[in-house]
Amino acid sequence: GVDTIKGAITSYMIGKKKSTPPSDLKVLIEPNDDEEPYLEGGEGALVDPWDNDYRLETKGKRFAVISNGPDGESNTEDDIRSDKIEKTKK
Repeated sequence: GVDTIKGAITSYMIGKKKSTPPSDLKVLIEPNDDEEPYLEGGEGALVDPWDNDYRLETKGKRFAVISNGPDGESNTEDDIRSDKIEKTKK
């Protein structure tokens, strides 16, 4: 879910020494320097339970992973977010 992807993004940022999240979530499912992806499950791990792609919202160094929820519409009441937008550490 959103928290699993958020954790994978944090690991990616630490591993790659980046201060911002990746622009494309697909990098999380590619093998990294340890030959293991940051996120297990291949492309399916980037799709929510309603068959929609998870979205990444960034504001400077802060980010949130978002599922549009059951209605598939963004910015509606049933959206599932990885907490509120959280500040990343440098």
